[in-house]
Amino acid sequence: KSSLPKTILKNGGMTTTVAGSVLEKAGTMENLLDRIPNASAQNGSIKVFGRGEPVIYINGRQMRDKSELDRLHSDNIKSVEVITNPGARYAASTKAVIRITTKKIQGEGFGFDATTTGEYDEKKNFGGYSRLNMSYRKNGLELGAYAFGAKQYQPDNKDLQQKTYLDKTWNQKSEIRQVGILEAMNFRLNASYQLDANNSIGANFGFLRNPKQTWNGDMSSSILQDEELSENSDSHADFFWQKNNLSSNIYYVGKIGKLGIDFNTDWLWSKEYQNDVTKEQYQEVGMNAQSQTAHSLTNKDYHLLASKLVLSYPIAKGQLELGSEVSHTHSSGEYSNAEGIVADASTDMKEDNLAGFLAFSYPLGSFSMDAGLRYEYVSAKYYSFGKYEEEPSRNYSNWFPNLTLSWNKEPWAASLAYTCKTKRPSYSSLRNEIGRA
Repeated sequence: KSSLPKTILKNGGMTTTVAGSVLEKAGTMENLLDRIPNASAQNGSIKVFGRGEPVIYINGRQMRDKSELDRLHSDNIKSVEVITNPGARYAASTKAVIRITTKKIQGEGFGFDATTTGEYDEKKNFGGYSRLNMSYRKNGLELGAYAFGAKQYQPDNKDLQQKTYLDKTWNQKSEIRQVGILEAMNFRLNASYQLDANNSIGANFGFLRNPKQTWNGDMSSSILQDEELSENSDSHADFFWQKNNLSSNIYYVGKIGKLGIDFNTDWLWSKEYQNDVTKEQYQEVGMNAQSQTAHSLTNKDYHLLASKLVLSYPIAKGQLELGSEVSHTHSSGEYSNAEGIVADASTDMKEDNLAGFLAFSYPLGSFSMDAGLRYEYVSAKYYSFGKYEEEPSRNYSNWFPNLTLSWNKEPWAASLAYTCKTKRPSYSSLRNEIGRA
């Protein structure tokens, strides 16, 4: 009697088998990923230890929206691979990758599954979510529809105390009482066709809407100097956020002889609206009270068109991969502050990314090797109030090599990796209210 190891070290990461294990009973994808070695998932945030937020792939296709995880359940998952040393196959700014492989659905005909959960807290807030998955399969053709709706309350109460010891002792006490309310709906249609045992094509279209996400909170603070009150302040914040997303994907996965082909194209459109109001009052001992209100409005539009092609060919016991990626993004935004605390902004950012890579993997008994070389060219153009600005606009051209050696011999495993990476600011870091502050 023998059994396969549940987690193995390979190609710069760890692959965990979910099918047939207790992990099948984890429930939601967040619960599952939180139980996968080297990964954590809590309150919608997914992290890889020592690397931060990963890029996630589902059946070889990059996940563009986190709501896609809501469509999956632990008992539908075959395996999860956590890659802590991404090679040339991935963008040079990728710090970590999680690859999720689902089980192949068996049988033909119509099928559906539905899930509903409810939550009721001590503040008498009621929330939860419902999802419905429907599919039809016949002679290689598969049609699917998915619907999801949720309302969630997210309380976040804190009592903080900070002491600073200088020539005098400063004691800052803060009491924070805040709650967020999220409403979301998500719909998706997909179709795929299995041409033969080695070739399949497919497409999907999705719509995501967050009709309302609010966040309001109060914070009271006091500062004491040698236990005597020096200053106190009170603030109240109200945030309102709304989002709409449209997305689509077309893919082909197949073989021509020994040549493997993996091609997919993604399109994404997103629009966001945000209304923020913050009121603050503070008073120093012996001084008059001071108050201030900040009211800001933000509108954002985001467009993405991206394609990726990977060709693979076996060489001896190893595999050679040659691929390319192209993408175009256009992000525009309008920001205004009623009090003039921060200057108004109107920005456009256009970015074109072209990449090519060559990778080779080879098993050597208990060892395995993965080597690659990636080239990236990025052209970013920045416009403010319709005028092109040369200083923040950039062109980059770089080479990124990588090499990983892994060793597996039950119950031990080890790896040694060299990877060349780059770090680029996120769109969140370039948002209007920060860029113009």
